[in-house]
Amino acid sequence: MKTLADWLTHIESLHPSEIELGLDRIRTVADKLSLLDQTSKVILVAGTNGKGSCCAMLESLALTNQKRVGCYTSPHLVSFNERIRVNGNNIDDESLVRAFQKIEDVQGEIKLTFFEFTTLAALVIFQSAKLDLIILEIGLGGRQDACNIIEPDVSVITTIAKDHIDWLGDSLVDIAYEKAGIIRSKKPAIIGDENSLKLVNSGLEKDEDFKSHSHDYKIKLRNNSSDKILDSLAQPQINPKKLLAQNIQLAIDAYECVFKFKLENEIVIDAIRNVHLSGRFQISEKYQTILDVAHNQQSGENLAAQLASFKATNGIKKIVAICGMMADKSIKEFLEALSSVVDDWVFVDLPLSRAASAKQLKEIYELGGDGQSCLTHANLSQVYKNTQHSLKSDEWLLVTGSFVTVGQIVADLN
Repeated sequence: MKTLADWLTHIESLHPSEIELGLDRIRTVADKLSLLDQTSKVILVAGTNGKGSCCAMLESLALTNQKRVGCYTSPHLVSFNERIRVNGNNIDDESLVRAFQKIEDVQGEIKLTFFEFTTLAALVIFQSAKLDLIILEIGLGGRQDACNIIEPDVSVITTIAKDHIDWLGDSLVDIAYEKAGIIRSKKPAIIGDENSLKLVNSGLEKDEDFKSHSHDYKIKLRNNSSDKILDSLAQPQINPKKLLAQNIQLAIDAYECVFKFKLENEIVIDAIRNVHLSGRFQISEKYQTILDVAHNQQSGENLAAQLASFKATNGIKKIVAICGMMADKSIKEFLEALSSVVDDWVFVDLPLSRAASAKQLKEIYELGGDGQSCLTHANLSQVYKNTQHSLKSDEWLLVTGSFVTVGQIVADLN
């Protein structure tokens, strides 16, 4: 195999399941590659929503402070290379191919999932880059996620809400238990909000080690940003990505905890201004489009608040939402969260077996009885183009529902 595309196709075929939780397989291979003892500082970031924003802010803080930083996130929007960033740049194909080859050389008969294989690739690349900080975004849950083989210096849990219930459980305490699996005894852990903190503590009560050594756990709620920083977040030139204050403060707290010094407000504001993040309230003035990868109730509620503010500030009279979603998401709750700010809906088919069909989305929406206009379409790119061309000056498009939906339109616009 010579190309990245060849390798990605090969890796997808190695394991019969897209997801198989557990750390034994990946830990065995990581040990063969001497990846378990990282010399860099490590921050693990888990949570239902806000992980990507928190990781992006952490990366920007590191770069603003002239630190060498690696950031591993998933999924990607357009190119797989987006998942692994070194010093603010997407990794190149050649480095990925070399890392994949190293892993295959030692994996033997062990069948790694796609995410396990790519997580190992990120660790191989980060190890050779001699970094000051590694930021690892948990892909699913926490306790049994591939990234959890690495010992963190700080653990961050952004929020806890219902998502991935087939894997994590259908109660918030069960979900909190899985996410709290990234927390280590005698290492600091920072939680995004009071309700999530209560859930984390309740979830950890299921863990015998925690009950025996709870005095060794350093779990705390995030701090509050200074007034100067909070005031700056409303300014588009300071906060062009419209990051939420909670995710900014989580990143600040984690960064200060790792490097043990207080960040100056000017440094923080520079980091906010220069953060790299796609698909989160991403605005294209030229195409009168907002792109957002929100896909569950909590992220839908956050997006609705941002849209309401945007409509009021900019005199927007109508929002048309183009929505494609995965079938295993809380579709009804997500659509209801946005119903107060979306005027018309267009539901689209996506080219994945996991995806809900446009017809299914329409049926779920109509059961809610909100009454807005509702259409379906088989081709995302085509319906986006058609709808965009018909917009009036005070009408905007929202593209949302999944990374796949947003990623395709990002690729089209580029």
